[in-house]
Amino acid sequence: MSRFNTVLLICAILFAGANNAIGDTIHLTEGFLSYEPASAAVLVIPEPVSVLAFIGSDGGHSPGWSCVFDCVPGTVVNTSTAEHDFDVDFTIDGVNYSGTGDLSVTAGNVVVPEPPEPDDFETTRTSRFTFEGTLSGQTVDGQRRTLRLLGRGTLGITFLPSSVPGTTRYGESVYGFSSPTPELSTVCLIAAALFGVALLRGAERRFGVS
Repeated sequence: MSRFNTVLLICAILFAGANNAIGDTIHLTEGFLSYEPASAAVLVIPEPVSVLAFIGSDGGHSPGWSCVFDCVPGTVVNTSTAEHDFDVDFTIDGVNYSGTGDLSVTAGNVVVPEPPEPDDFETTRTSRFTFEGTLSGQTVDGQRRTLRLLGRGTLGITFLPSSVPGTTRYGESVYGFSSPTPELSTVCLIAAALFGVALLRGAERRFGVS
């Protein structure tokens, strides 16, 4: 077996093993996770799986890193966050499921800005993030399904004027999904193609083919 065919075989084995291990994987390209003080966090995904979840619906919910009131300019906050065992309804392939979800967001640091100018209502800071979550639910007739969610995008955080001089007030943070995460099959195909090109160039050098 040639080295090129060996690479393709290894990729096929890895891809099949990964699919068996993670089950249904959904790459998110639309939707958002949002937080604001004194209200539930909201997870909205329009497709390919339809999700609308209100997390911490008892109110007053905000990510653990947020300063909420009296945010001191220059303070560095890590904008990663996580939610566990929240109630969720989701729809996929036209079937409705009810169950629970978990999510984890890994994001960078953001520096609290200076208070907005009098003519400005808010100041916004941004950061890139990656997202991973799990939804598990069942239909009314007991059929169960578990989805793995993967995504990435840009976080936008707004800071508002505060009643305390020299500080700002946390307004809202929105983690918006955008570009999809690369699939293992795509990575393997690219690697195999590059390996094939390298073999052809090696053959050209050995046999003097131009």
